[in-house]
Amino acid sequence: SMQQMKQEALERQRALALARQEVAMLAQFIHLADYMVVENLLLLVMTQADGFFQDLQNPSKKSGLFHITLSMERNKICFQPEKKDVSTQLASMLDAMVSCVHSVPRLLYIPVFKPHFEDKQVKITGPHL
Repeated sequence: SMQQMKQEALERQRALALARQEVAMLAQFIHLADYMVVENLLLLVMTQADGFFQDLQNPSKKSGLFHITLSMERNKICFQPEKKDVSTQLASMLDAMVSCVHSVPRLLYIPVFKPHFEDKQVKITGPHL
Protein backbone atom coordinates (compact mmCIF):
# COMPACT_ATOMS: atom_id res chain seq x y z
CA SER A 1 0.00 0.00 0.00
CA MET A 2 0.96 3.61 -0.45
CA GLN A 3 1.07 4.26 3.32
CA GLN A 4 3.48 1.36 3.85
CA MET A 5 5.76 2.60 1.05
CA LYS A 6 5.84 6.08 2.58
CA GLN A 7 6.65 4.56 5.98
CA GLU A 8 9.49 2.47 4.49
CA ALA A 9 10.88 5.53 2.65
CA LEU A 10 10.79 7.52 5.89
CA GLU A 11 12.58 4.71 7.75
CA ARG A 12 15.21 4.54 5.00
CA GLN A 13 15.76 8.31 5.25
CA ARG A 14 16.17 8.03 9.02
CA ALA A 15 18.61 5.13 8.64
CA LEU A 16 20.58 7.06 6.01
CA ALA A 17 20.73 10.15 8.24
CA LEU A 18 21.93 8.01 11.12
CA ALA A 19 24.56 6.40 8.90
CA ARG A 20 25.80 9.85 7.76
CA GLN A 21 25.98 10.98 11.37
CA GLU A 22 28.00 7.88 12.32
CA VAL A 23 30.39 8.39 9.38
CA ALA A 24 30.90 12.00 10.51
CA MET A 25 31.90 10.72 13.96
CA LEU A 26 34.32 8.10 12.61
CA ALA A 27 37.34 10.43 12.66
CA GLN A 28 36.67 11.26 16.31
CA PHE A 29 36.32 7.57 17.12
CA ILE A 30 39.66 6.78 15.45
CA HIS A 31 41.27 9.61 17.42
CA LEU A 32 39.81 8.25 20.64
CA ALA A 33 40.98 4.72 19.89
CA ASP A 34 44.48 6.03 19.07
CA TYR A 35 44.65 7.99 22.32
CA MET A 36 43.50 4.94 24.26
CA VAL A 37 46.12 2.68 22.64
CA VAL A 38 48.96 5.14 23.24
CA GLU A 39 47.82 5.84 26.80
CA ASN A 40 47.63 2.14 27.63
CA LEU A 41 51.05 1.45 26.10
CA LEU A 42 52.52 4.27 28.15
CA LEU A 43 50.79 2.93 31.26
CA LEU A 44 52.17 -0.55 30.54
CA VAL A 45 55.74 0.76 30.21
CA MET A 46 55.43 2.81 33.38
CA THR A 47 53.95 -0.14 35.30
CA GLN A 48 56.73 -2.47 34.16
CA ALA A 49 59.43 0.10 34.95
CA ASP A 50 57.90 0.69 38.38
CA GLY A 51 57.71 -3.06 39.02
CA PHE A 52 61.37 -3.39 38.09
CA PHE A 53 62.23 -0.49 40.39
CA GLN A 54 60.34 -2.22 43.21
CA ASP A 55 62.34 -5.40 42.53
CA LEU A 56 65.54 -3.36 42.72
CA GLN A 57 64.54 -1.99 46.09
CA ASN A 58 63.38 -5.34 47.50
CA PRO A 59 65.19 -8.15 45.66
CA SER A 60 64.26 -11.76 46.27
CA LYS A 61 66.49 -13.25 48.94
CA LYS A 62 66.27 -16.64 47.21
CA SER A 63 67.48 -15.84 43.74
CA GLY A 64 68.66 -12.24 43.93
CA LEU A 65 68.45 -9.88 40.98
CA PHE A 66 71.94 -9.72 39.47
CA HIS A 67 74.90 -12.03 39.18
CA ILE A 68 78.04 -10.20 40.26
CA THR A 69 81.54 -11.60 40.48
CA LEU A 70 83.89 -10.27 43.14
CA SER A 71 87.63 -10.51 42.78
CA MET A 72 90.46 -9.31 44.94
CA GLU A 73 93.28 -7.24 43.57
CA ARG A 74 96.01 -5.44 45.35
CA ASN A 75 94.36 -3.02 47.84
CA LYS A 76 90.90 -3.20 46.23
CA ILE A 77 87.88 -5.36 45.54
CA CYS A 78 86.78 -5.57 41.89
CA PHE A 79 83.15 -6.05 40.89
CA GLN A 80 82.26 -7.62 37.56
CA PRO A 81 80.23 -6.09 35.94
CA GLU A 82 81.16 -2.66 37.22
CA LYS A 83 78.62 -0.14 38.48
CA LYS A 84 78.80 1.95 35.30
CA ASP A 85 78.14 -1.15 33.16
CA VAL A 86 75.04 -2.02 35.21
CA SER A 87 73.80 1.59 35.00
CA THR A 88 74.36 1.61 31.25
CA GLN A 89 72.44 -1.66 30.85
CA LEU A 90 69.51 -0.37 32.94
CA ALA A 91 69.33 2.85 30.93
CA SER A 92 69.53 0.83 27.73
CA MET A 93 66.70 -1.44 28.90
CA LEU A 94 64.42 1.53 29.67
CA ASP A 95 65.27 3.14 26.32
CA ALA A 96 64.43 -0.14 24.58
CA MET A 97 61.03 -0.25 26.32
CA VAL A 98 60.19 3.26 25.09
CA SER A 99 61.56 2.44 21.63
CA CYS A 100 59.35 -0.64 21.49
CA VAL A 101 56.29 1.49 22.23
CA HIS A 102 57.34 4.00 19.58
CA SER A 103 57.55 1.20 17.01
CA VAL A 104 53.86 0.33 17.42
CA PRO A 105 52.04 1.91 14.46
CA ARG A 106 49.68 4.73 15.41
CA LEU A 107 46.09 4.26 14.24
CA LEU A 108 46.08 7.80 12.86
CA TYR A 109 48.84 6.97 10.40
CA ILE A 110 47.48 3.67 9.08
CA PRO A 111 46.67 4.16 5.38
CA VAL A 112 43.11 2.82 5.70
CA PHE A 113 42.21 5.59 8.16
CA LYS A 114 44.04 8.49 6.48
CA PRO A 115 41.12 9.44 4.17
CA HIS A 116 39.08 10.29 7.25
CA PHE A 117 41.55 13.04 8.15
CA GLU A 118 42.77 14.39 4.79
CA ASP A 119 39.84 16.64 3.93
CA LYS A 120 38.92 17.61 7.47
CA GLN A 121 40.27 20.41 9.62
CA VAL A 122 41.49 17.79 12.10
CA LYS A 123 45.11 18.32 12.99
CA ILE A 124 46.74 15.00 13.78
CA THR A 125 48.40 15.52 17.10
CA GLY A 126 48.39 13.23 19.98
CA PRO A 127 50.08 11.91 22.98
CA HIS A 128 53.80 11.77 22.52
CA LEU A 129 55.90 9.43 24.59
